[in-house]
Amino acid sequence: MIQILNSEVTWIGNGVLYGEPTKFIGCETVCGTKQAWSVGVTPAIVTDGLSKKEIYAQIIPTLHQFVIGHSAQDSSGGACIGDYHSDNQGMHKYQVTIKHTKDGKKAIRDSKNIVVGGNTIFVPIVSRGAFAFTFNTLEWGEDCNKPDNQDVFKVIVSEAPLKITNNTHIMNEVIPPGGVESPINITLIGLLMLGGIGALLFTKSLFSSKSYIDE
Repeated sequence: MIQILNSEVTWIGNGVLYGEPTKFIGCETVCGTKQAWSVGVTPAIVTDGLSKKEIYAQIIPTLHQFVIGHSAQDSSGGACIGDYHSDNQGMHKYQVTIKHTKDGKKAIRDSKNIVVGGNTIFVPIVSRGAFAFTFNTLEWGEDCNKPDNQDVFKVIVSEAPLKITNNTHIMNEVIPPGGVESPINITLIGLLMLGGIGALLFTKSLFSSKSYIDE
Protein backbone atom coordinates (compact mmCIF):
# COMPACT_ATOMS: atom_id res chain seq x y z
CA MET A 1 0.00 0.00 0.00
CA ILE A 2 1.10 3.54 -0.76
CA GLN A 3 1.17 5.87 2.22
CA ILE A 4 1.23 9.65 2.21
CA LEU A 5 3.27 10.83 5.17
CA ASN A 6 2.87 14.12 7.05
CA SER A 7 -0.45 14.87 5.36
CA GLU A 8 -3.68 15.79 7.07
CA VAL A 9 -6.65 13.44 7.07
CA THR A 10 -10.32 14.40 6.77
CA TRP A 11 -12.55 11.80 8.46
CA ILE A 12 -15.79 11.27 6.55
CA GLY A 13 -17.38 8.23 8.27
CA ASN A 14 -17.29 6.32 11.56
CA GLY A 15 -19.08 3.67 13.58
CA VAL A 16 -18.66 1.09 16.34
CA LEU A 17 -18.69 -2.70 16.39
CA TYR A 18 -20.12 -3.34 19.84
CA GLY A 19 -20.11 -6.45 22.01
CA GLU A 20 -22.40 -6.15 25.05
CA PRO A 21 -20.88 -7.35 28.34
CA THR A 22 -22.54 -10.30 30.04
CA LYS A 23 -23.95 -9.39 33.46
CA PHE A 24 -25.24 -11.38 36.44
CA ILE A 25 -27.01 -9.58 39.28
CA GLY A 26 -25.66 -6.27 38.02
CA CYS A 27 -22.03 -7.40 37.71
CA GLU A 28 -20.14 -8.19 34.52
CA THR A 29 -19.20 -11.83 34.16
CA VAL A 30 -17.82 -11.34 30.63
CA CYS A 31 -16.28 -8.04 29.53
CA GLY A 32 -17.69 -5.93 26.71
CA THR A 33 -15.99 -4.76 23.51
CA LYS A 34 -16.02 -1.56 21.46
CA GLN A 35 -14.20 -1.53 18.14
CA ALA A 36 -14.53 1.95 16.63
CA TRP A 37 -13.84 2.23 12.91
CA SER A 38 -13.31 5.39 10.89
CA VAL A 39 -12.86 6.16 7.20
CA GLY A 40 -11.10 9.28 5.96
CA VAL A 41 -9.25 10.70 2.98
CA THR A 42 -5.83 12.25 2.63
CA PRO A 43 -4.82 14.92 1.63
CA ALA A 44 -7.43 16.84 3.60
CA ILE A 45 -10.57 18.26 1.95
CA VAL A 46 -13.12 20.95 2.86
CA THR A 47 -16.17 19.89 4.93
CA ASP A 48 -17.58 22.98 6.68
CA GLY A 49 -21.06 23.83 5.47
CA LEU A 50 -21.05 21.18 2.73
CA SER A 51 -23.33 18.23 2.10
CA LYS A 52 -21.98 14.68 1.85
CA LYS A 53 -22.28 14.85 -1.93
CA GLU A 54 -20.26 18.06 -2.05
CA ILE A 55 -17.63 16.65 0.32
CA TYR A 56 -17.24 13.43 -1.68
CA ALA A 57 -17.06 15.44 -4.93
CA GLN A 58 -13.64 16.75 -3.87
CA ILE A 59 -12.04 13.30 -3.78
CA ILE A 60 -9.72 12.90 -6.76
CA PRO A 61 -8.69 9.39 -7.93
CA THR A 62 -4.91 8.76 -7.87
CA LEU A 63 -4.40 11.92 -5.79
CA HIS A 64 -6.37 10.99 -2.68
CA GLN A 65 -6.19 7.84 -0.58
CA PHE A 66 -8.66 6.32 1.83
CA VAL A 67 -7.48 6.12 5.44
CA ILE A 68 -9.07 3.47 7.68
CA GLY A 69 -8.58 3.69 11.43
CA HIS A 70 -9.33 1.41 14.37
CA SER A 71 -9.68 2.52 18.00
CA ALA A 72 -10.49 -0.43 20.28
CA GLN A 73 -11.66 -0.64 23.90
CA ASP A 74 -12.88 -3.34 26.25
CA SER A 75 -14.10 -3.48 29.84
CA SER A 76 -11.81 -6.25 31.04
CA GLY A 77 -10.26 -6.24 34.51
CA GLY A 78 -13.15 -4.81 36.49
CA ALA A 79 -14.17 -6.37 39.81
CA CYS A 80 -17.84 -5.96 39.01
CA ILE A 81 -18.58 -3.29 36.41
CA GLY A 82 -15.56 -2.81 34.21
CA ASP A 83 -14.55 0.57 32.82
CA TYR A 84 -13.79 0.69 29.12
CA HIS A 85 -10.09 1.21 28.43
CA SER A 86 -7.63 1.00 25.53
CA ASP A 87 -4.91 -1.04 27.24
CA ASN A 88 -5.49 -4.10 25.05
CA GLN A 89 -5.91 -2.49 21.63
CA GLY A 90 -3.41 -4.84 20.02
CA MET A 91 -5.66 -7.79 20.90
CA HIS A 92 -8.49 -6.40 18.76
CA LYS A 93 -8.78 -6.80 15.00
CA TYR A 94 -11.44 -6.21 12.42
CA GLN A 95 -11.57 -6.96 8.72
CA VAL A 96 -12.71 -4.30 6.28
CA THR A 97 -13.83 -5.56 2.88
CA ILE A 98 -13.89 -2.88 0.17
CA LYS A 99 -16.15 -3.40 -2.84
CA HIS A 100 -15.43 -1.09 -5.78
CA THR A 101 -18.06 -0.84 -8.51
CA LYS A 102 -18.22 1.36 -11.58
CA ASP A 103 -21.48 1.93 -13.47
CA GLY A 104 -23.07 -0.84 -11.44
CA LYS A 105 -20.39 -3.41 -12.32
CA LYS A 106 -17.52 -4.67 -10.18
CA ALA A 107 -14.39 -2.68 -11.08
CA ILE A 108 -11.78 -4.82 -9.34
CA ARG A 109 -11.66 -7.80 -7.04
CA ASP A 110 -12.85 -7.05 -3.50
CA SER A 111 -10.06 -5.85 -1.24
CA LYS A 112 -9.87 -7.45 2.23
CA ASN A 113 -7.78 -5.68 4.86
CA ILE A 114 -7.12 -6.42 8.54
CA VAL A 115 -6.82 -3.43 10.87
CA VAL A 116 -5.38 -3.93 14.36
CA GLY A 117 -6.64 -1.77 17.21
CA GLY A 118 -4.75 1.50 17.54
CA ASN A 119 -3.63 1.46 13.90
CA THR A 120 -4.56 2.91 10.52
CA ILE A 121 -4.11 1.65 6.96
CA PHE A 122 -4.00 3.53 3.64
CA VAL A 123 -5.84 2.37 0.53
CA PRO A 124 -5.13 4.02 -2.87
CA ILE A 125 -8.10 5.32 -4.87
CA VAL A 126 -7.24 4.19 -8.39
CA SER A 127 -10.37 5.32 -10.25
CA ARG A 128 -13.88 6.69 -9.88
CA GLY A 129 -16.87 4.65 -8.77
CA ALA A 130 -18.79 3.53 -5.69
CA PHE A 131 -16.86 2.16 -2.71
CA ALA A 132 -18.58 0.08 -0.01
CA PHE A 133 -16.66 -0.64 3.21
CA THR A 134 -17.90 -3.59 5.27
CA PHE A 135 -16.53 -4.04 8.81
CA ASN A 136 -16.47 -7.38 10.64
CA THR A 137 -14.71 -8.33 13.90
CA LEU A 138 -11.91 -10.92 13.77
CA GLU A 139 -10.42 -10.72 17.30
CA TRP A 140 -12.00 -9.02 20.30
CA GLY A 141 -9.65 -8.85 23.26
CA GLU A 142 -9.02 -11.34 26.02
CA ASP A 143 -12.11 -13.36 26.97
CA CYS A 144 -14.51 -10.54 26.09
CA ASN A 145 -17.73 -10.76 24.13
CA LYS A 146 -17.47 -10.55 20.36
CA PRO A 147 -19.25 -7.65 18.67
CA ASP A 148 -22.34 -9.02 16.95
CA ASN A 149 -23.01 -6.19 14.51
CA GLN A 150 -21.65 -5.54 11.03
CA ASP A 151 -21.22 -2.00 9.69
CA VAL A 152 -21.28 -0.79 6.08
CA PHE A 153 -20.13 2.64 4.87
CA LYS A 154 -20.40 3.88 1.26
CA VAL A 155 -18.61 6.61 -0.70
CA ILE A 156 -19.08 7.68 -4.33
CA VAL A 157 -16.03 9.13 -6.09
CA SER A 158 -16.75 11.20 -9.20
CA GLU A 159 -14.65 11.03 -12.36
CA ALA A 160 -14.60 14.83 -12.74
CA PRO A 161 -14.43 16.15 -9.17
CA LEU A 162 -15.88 19.57 -8.48
CA LYS A 163 -13.70 22.38 -7.23
CA ILE A 164 -14.13 24.43 -4.10
CA THR A 165 -13.98 28.22 -4.40
CA ASN A 166 -12.81 30.53 -1.64
CA ASN A 167 -16.37 30.97 -0.38
CA THR A 168 -16.82 27.14 -0.20
CA HIS A 169 -19.50 27.08 -2.90
CA ILE A 170 -19.08 24.29 -5.43
CA MET A 171 -19.18 24.87 -9.16
CA ASN A 172 -17.95 23.12 -12.29
CA GLU A 173 -15.47 25.90 -13.08
CA VAL A 174 -13.76 28.36 -10.79
CA ILE A 175 -14.20 31.78 -12.44
CA PRO A 176 -11.80 34.48 -11.27
CA PRO A 177 -13.18 37.80 -9.95
CA GLY A 178 -14.43 39.97 -12.84
CA GLY A 179 -15.24 36.94 -14.99
CA VAL A 180 -13.43 35.52 -18.00
CA GLU A 181 -12.76 37.79 -21.00
CA SER A 182 -13.54 36.35 -24.41
CA PRO A 183 -10.47 36.10 -26.71
CA ILE A 184 -12.53 37.84 -29.43
CA ASN A 185 -13.34 40.77 -27.14
CA ILE A 186 -9.70 41.10 -26.12
CA THR A 187 -8.59 41.13 -29.79
CA LEU A 188 -11.24 43.71 -30.75
CA ILE A 189 -10.24 46.00 -27.88
CA GLY A 190 -6.59 45.71 -28.92
CA LEU A 191 -7.34 46.59 -32.54
CA LEU A 192 -9.39 49.63 -31.50
CA MET A 193 -6.59 50.82 -29.25
CA LEU A 194 -4.03 50.40 -32.03
CA GLY A 195 -6.33 52.23 -34.45
CA GLY A 196 -6.75 55.13 -32.03
CA ILE A 197 -3.00 55.45 -31.56
CA GLY A 198 -2.48 55.43 -35.32
CA ALA A 199 -5.07 58.15 -35.86
CA LEU A 200 -3.48 60.28 -33.16
CA LEU A 201 -0.03 59.97 -34.71
CA PHE A 202 -1.38 60.78 -38.18
CA THR A 203 -3.13 63.94 -36.91
CA LYS A 204 -0.03 65.09 -35.07
CA SER A 205 2.07 64.54 -38.21
CA LEU A 206 -0.40 66.49 -40.35
CA PHE A 207 -0.40 69.62 -38.20
CA SER A 208 3.32 69.58 -37.46
CA SER A 209 4.49 69.15 -41.12
CA LYS A 210 6.11 72.11 -42.95
CA SER A 211 3.94 73.81 -45.58
CA TYR A 212 5.35 74.12 -49.13
CA ILE A 213 2.69 76.65 -50.37
CA ASP A 214 4.21 79.98 -51.30
CA GLU A 215 2.91 82.91 -49.33
